[in-house]
Amino acid sequence: MTFEERVRSVRPEPLSAVGVEILQVSLGYRCNMTCKHCHVGGGPVRSEMMDPDTLETVLEALSEQGIGTVDITGGAPELNPNFRRLVIESRKMGRRVIMRTNLTVFFEEGMDYLPRFYDEHSVEIIASLPYYTETKVDRVRGGGAFGRNTEKVLQ
Repeated sequence: MTFEERVRSVRPEPLSAVGVEILQVSLGYRCNMTCKHCHVGGGPVRSEMMDPDTLETVLEALSEQGIGTVDITGGAPELNPNFRRLVIESRKMGRRVIMRTNLTVFFEEGMDYLPRFYDEHSVEIIASLPYYTETKVDRVRGGGAFGRNTEKVLQ
């Protein structure tokens, strides 16, 4: 029996969406790091980033479709100059905002405001570290990365 035949034997009618609850938005491939494990191949030399017109389309979709959650991702989404607008406008609409961050971006010049910004806008953080031990994190992200990340988050 093929996969399609098996599915039809359990549920003969086609599957259909009943709605969209989460909109995941990638703001681009630009990142402050070049990690071996990165699934998008992000890095400092990548220039692809969501432009303002596309961001407006995303905001329109959020407004019109009643999507409850915005999940922001990318290389380091915070490096996109439009990311604050997405966060602020999404929160004004009452949307839940999740930010996927590598944490090391907090140490880039001009980014020290991020923890306060996230707190002020009730942004949920999903922080990525390639491992849970200092030795392995530092091997992937450079010496001292684990300590800097955990220190900043705990402040």
